[in-house]
Amino acid sequence: MSDRIQKIGNSLIHHGKENNRIYLMKYDELDSKNILSKLDNIARTNEYTKIIVKVPDEFKDIFIENDYIQEAIIPNYYKGIKGCCFASKYYSDNRRKIANINELEKVIQCASKKTDIRNELTLPSAMKIKRL
Repeated sequence: MSDRIQKIGNSLIHHGKENNRIYLMKYDELDSKNILSKLDNIARTNEYTKIIVKVPDEFKDIFIENDYIQEAIIPNYYKGIKGCCFASKYYSDNRRKIANINELEKVIQCASKKTDIRNELTLPSAMKIKRL
């Protein structure tokens, strides 16, 4: 069975065995009373090992207080104003472990050595960049 995109109330999730997880792609605050239990139910029923949520910063505490771990923050993600939080809940200790930590460390070290090349980039005169 392939992964599915499904609505829970007004929120939108992607889930399936392909990645063995649920991803809350779009959170609607109107679903705050039921979303946690519904996500847990889907995860347990399908034996998924992880739930990932993407939510506005102002709602992250609802998830953090219910065993989710904050994994990333993106400032000004929503319309250049509100921050975004990615948080995860694990149903398997193996899923929580980072299997390729040495490889990730190498990537981070390599990226840290890079200089900012944005000033060296030029566009052809017929092209323009504008903020969308």
